Amino acid sequence: MLKLKKIWPKSTTLRAAIITGILGIIAAIIRSTWIFPEGKDNNITLNINVLDSITNQRIEGAKVSIDLLGITGTTNQNGLFNFSVPKKQLNLVVYVAKAGYKDSTLTISTNLNYNIEIFLRNIIEEYDEINIGPS
Repeated sequence: MLKLKKIWPKSTTLRAAIITGILGIIAAIIRSTWIFPEGKDNNITLNINVLDSITNQRIEGAKVSIDLLGITGTTNQNGLFNFSVPKKQLNLVVYVAKAGYKDSTLTISTNLNYNIEIFLRNIIEEYDEINIGPS
């Protein structure tokens, strides 16, 4: 029998890193076997369009992430982000963020192809008075 005392590191930071790495490997295996079945015919496409809520202009460079699937990316110059997901019935939380805009979260079901428009609101800060100079 293998004794962990001799090979297990004494540093709690190193122990945490090892455990985190092992959990990451387990999550990747689960994602690749359970969530993504073999064959592209089992997948559907989600098209996300990110737009400014006031001007309806497409927003380039907005961060889009789906934590359950480990998908993260940014919208292209046309405000679009496309990805494929399994045709299984999953409820995915799509998170969209862009500097200068209020973050947005949307929950979708993955049983159909989607063209989704997400409108982000500008963050506008107003000040009564601004003092410039020594206080």
